[in-house]
Amino acid sequence: MAILDRGRIDEVYVLMGPSSLSAQLPGTHTMRQNILDTIDRAQDHLLIVGYMLNSEEVFQRVVSKCSTVRVQVHLDRRQTRGDGHASRMANDLAKAGAEVKLHDAFEGSMHAKVIVADEHEAIVGSANFTHSGSHRNLEAGIRLRGPSVAVLRNAMLSMFEQMEA
Repeated sequence: MAILDRGRIDEVYVLMGPSSLSAQLPGTHTMRQNILDTIDRAQDHLLIVGYMLNSEEVFQRVVSKCSTVRVQVHLDRRQTRGDGHASRMANDLAKAGAEVKLHDAFEGSMHAKVIVADEHEAIVGSANFTHSGSHRNLEAGIRLRGPSVAVLRNAMLSMFEQMEA
């Protein structure tokens, strides 16, 4: 599917989970594998936004990028600190070189689930970066490639700057 934006085209792919069901749905791609592939494709910078990260699979992929890519991770402080596994992963990501920020400067929780690789590819969806979000829950999202990815990345980073001001 393509969306025309000022003469440039975005590619949009429908993602579904869990993988065991989405593999049987015509025209869809698996959420889990696309999350991992998007992380792998980052060459300059990687932005991860979610309420918590406690999926070992996602964690390992992000850590593997920390030595070669600028990695920025924005998570919900309350949710992350309330889960021992997620708290350890956030600390370990920071030790590996990621810029990890835990947010609590707003009324609700960090509900966005976004991954942006190099302003070229993004995933936006319902799946949290947890084992359940990757393997069990019914999830939906999109993988986006094209000029709108830079708009999404800049909007997310601007929002965080405003929250910290």
